[in-house]
Amino acid sequence: MSIETTILNFLRFIRSCISFFGEMNIGGFPLDWAFHLIFAFLLMLLLTKFLSLKKSTLTVCFLIVLKELVDIFGKSRIEYIVPPAIDLPKDIIAGLAGLYLYFKYRAYSIKKKTISRKSTL
Repeated sequence: MSIETTILNFLRFIRSCISFFGEMNIGGFPLDWAFHLIFAFLLMLLLTKFLSLKKSTLTVCFLIVLKELVDIFGKSRIEYIVPPAIDLPKDIIAGLAGLYLYFKYRAYSIKKKTISRKSTL
C-alpha cells in the first residue's frame, strides 16, 4: 500500500466521521456547529492555563482553519477537490463564536473577582 493510498484512506475515514456528526440536528440546530463552539471555548480555557492569551487565541484560530482545510480535502476525493460548501463559513463562525464566549466568560470572571474584592474591603 502506497503512502498516497494510506493518506486517502485516512482522509476518507475522517470524511465519514465528519459526515456522521455533520448530518445530526438537535432542534433544527446542527450538532456539528455546537461541537465547534464548545470545542473552541474549552480549548481556550485549557490553553490559557499554559500560554498567553494572544498565543492561545492564535492557536485556536489556526486549529479552526486547519480543521476546515481537512474538511475540504477529507470530504472529497483528492482528484476531484471541489470548492467548499456553505458549511465552511458557518463552521468557522461557530468556532469564532466559541472564542467570543470565552472572552465574555473571562470578562465576567474578572468583573466578578473585582466586585468580590471591593466588597471584602
